[in-house]
Amino acid sequence: MIISRVQLLELNKLKRLDPEFYNPKFLKLEESLNGAFSLGDVANLKLGTSLINFNNKDCRAYYLRTGDFKEYRIDFSNVMRVPDDLLGVEVQDKDIIITRKGQVGQVWLVDSSKKKIFISSEIIRIRVKEPEVISPYYLAAYLASLLAQDQIKRLESGMSIMSISKSDLSDVKIKKLKNYEEITKTYKNAEKYISNFYEFNKKADSLLQSSIEYRKNKNYSKQGFSIKISQVKKNNNLDVFSYLPKNELINCINLNKIAHIKSGAEVGVKSYQKSGIKFLRVGNITKYGLINKAQKYIGKEVYNKFKSRYKPNKGDILLTKDGTPGIALVYDYDEDSIISGGIVRLIIQNKDYNPYYIANYINSFLGQENISSFIAGSNIRHLKIKDIETLKIPVITKDCRNKIGQLAQAAINYKKQGVDIKNKAISYINEKY
Repeated sequence: MIISRVQLLELNKLKRLDPEFYNPKFLKLEESLNGAFSLGDVANLKLGTSLINFNNKDCRAYYLRTGDFKEYRIDFSNVMRVPDDLLGVEVQDKDIIITRKGQVGQVWLVDSSKKKIFISSEIIRIRVKEPEVISPYYLAAYLASLLAQDQIKRLESGMSIMSISKSDLSDVKIKKLKNYEEITKTYKNAEKYISNFYEFNKKADSLLQSSIEYRKNKNYSKQGFSIKISQVKKNNNLDVFSYLPKNELINCINLNKIAHIKSGAEVGVKSYQKSGIKFLRVGNITKYGLINKAQKYIGKEVYNKFKSRYKPNKGDILLTKDGTPGIALVYDYDEDSIISGGIVRLIIQNKDYNPYYIANYINSFLGQENISSFIAGSNIRHLKIKDIETLKIPVITKDCRNKIGQLAQAAINYKKQGVDIKNKAISYINEKY
């Protein structure tokens, strides 16, 4: 059966032999966008540059790569830090950046950011020429919609790692829809919530750092540090990261004195369905909420079999223990789900401890420093349950714990609202597809 017929003359002209390029769905989309202007007509595109791997936490500037994009936002907590006087490609307020390699087509609009940000060669900067002609808010929503994403998918190339060139991205067709003003206003409103998310998150982190008492480690120098052979024999561990000098909490309590720790389960690949009840894996967990990255689903029968032991409840903390160990998320969802074996559930028993405070600490630099000493494994990094039980949680006043928890919870709620509103703006465009 012939799905699509392409003339040899057109093949020679376009110089594309991949069948996906001539998918009838994409050809129909191209036809529907006749008369629309190209991205290069309304914006200047600039490819990022490769910088030396400084990654110094004391540096003030940020260096973004593809892995830093998390569902319409950037997770700055793990972004590489570089000196702010580098000669790289810098982004400014109202610029749009889009990934061109790996997971191609992820979009982020820089709005009211006070950070100095450089972008890697995996990213393209899009700067609107005349904002009065087309708003960067509308353009960001459009580039995230199916109308643009399917064009990007058609133009990308590669085998194991997909990519799109700057010139091909410039050819993406942009259509100014009748509800242009409503889309612009909605997307701009979403950015206000995202800004509040950053503000409240920063307040929570600042209060946490100022409230915790700890001794700074003085045994570390630029020349390195020494480990006694007796320590290696005692721990039965040759991983150098386990022995990195750490700061020491002055007043703390073990996690297992606050919470019960329950591991997840594996349901088996054969249990996966296209839709149904969410089966949460490590890739679905972020510090600020669940994401649908390669989301897997299970049916009612499998869910009923596992729910008594592996269903998270509101107020539980989900902590990743395999792959990317140490990410803590307070589960605050009114939906059924099951957690995988790469996740543990922290069920808070001591109600004097706000779960958002605990999660905020675990995700902080001190919490991550604590966790890093327990991480093991060469191929798959992981945490052991017995080590999670002994994670140190700082003891500060109850009022302060609650205040940190309230700020962290408010930040996450702002982020959820912002993403929901962005999705609403994007859905207005998808409806026209």
